[in-house]
Amino acid sequence: MRVFNWCAMVAVVTGVVLPAAAQVEPPGLMTKSFTVDVEPGEVLQFEAALRDHLTAGVEHQDPWAWYTWQVIVGQDFGQYIVRSHGHQWQEFDARAELDRLARADFMATVAGHTRSIASTIERFEPAISNWPPDVERPALVSATRYELTFGGVDEFVAAVERLHRAVAEQDPARHYAWLTTVSGSEGPTMTLAVPRANWADFEPGQPPLWDTVREVYGEAEAQSIRDTIGRAVRSTSSFVLRLREDLSYEPER
Repeated sequence: MRVFNWCAMVAVVTGVVLPAAAQVEPPGLMTKSFTVDVEPGEVLQFEAALRDHLTAGVEHQDPWAWYTWQVIVGQDFGQYIVRSHGHQWQEFDARAELDRLARADFMATVAGHTRSIASTIERFEPAISNWPPDVERPALVSATRYELTFGGVDEFVAAVERLHRAVAEQDPARHYAWLTTVSGSEGPTMTLAVPRANWADFEPGQPPLWDTVREVYGEAEAQSIRDTIGRAVRSTSSFVLRLREDLSYEPER
């Protein structure tokens, strides 16, 4: 699975609609993710080793927080995603030596229990996101990954911008975040992440999205937006992630 960031578990930015003169968004912050498939029969050993590895972050005074999520619904069921979010590009340079130490420890203590490891970097897209300001790390995240055509990225983003405006106008309580994979994917990829407090939170509590879009733009324009998205997308996949606080690390403040 190519990592979502998902999540969620993203840099938190509110979806407040600002006056036109103030609608210049800051650059989206970056998320570094490691996706791990564990060898069958070695889950307990892997989790114990990962817990010890994250404890080493305290010894090395790692300033980044690392949160582990696990795929609990989807074709990559059981997969682990270890993520650190909210970073500027220059922060990656500042931790070069720390990354070298962490990589050596991981390969020596954790990697032997894994079947595969992948890494990605994603950018949070604040201009088209509406993440709840009081929720940084929800218990669950439902995510949909969109793999785009090489020529369809701009069209897709423009269509999503229109969806975002419709939600801001008619349904501001609908929360979500968009992320763009900037390195580590097989092609243009964007992911939609939706925070969920629990399983009951999956019960629809709002009108269907396309009903809102039709209300704002009318039937013909809503269909045009839908057609644009259809042309730009090569494939989609959906999954649900659960936060594993017991396998996460936060630096001392």
